[in-house]
Amino acid sequence: MNDPSLAHLRLTPPQRTSPLQKIHIDLPLLGGLGVLAALAMVILYSSSGQSLDVLLRQVARLGLATAIMLTIAQINPRYLKFHSPFLYLFGVLLLAAVLIMGKISMGAKRWLDLGILRFQPSELTKLSAPMMIAW
Repeated sequence: MNDPSLAHLRLTPPQRTSPLQKIHIDLPLLGGLGVLAALAMVILYSSSGQSLDVLLRQVARLGLATAIMLTIAQINPRYLKFHSPFLYLFGVLLLAAVLIMGKISMGAKRWLDLGILRFQPSELTKLSAPMMIAW
């Protein structure tokens, strides 16, 4: 069956994908993040004077961040590439808004008060700047 004229008749074995591959998750990386997060929670619990309230609030934030990470992992990279300039421009406009109407907290003017939440636009820019450079 090494005849080149029969190449179109060769069957390729079906590609097997794990459930983690279907949702675009790198298992070793996720495991490393989990270990790091668990160690961080132990250190936080210890340094907060064994405050369970502080630990639970941080675990809630970690859960929200994990849900956002899993959601963003489902977005097609070509879609992110196409929208990188717009996301970067939006981040720069938000940084300009901080200069005009930013709130001061802990001695620094770097927050936008959106009513239900306070937002630090530099965090968006930390994500959009490398995306823009790669674009």
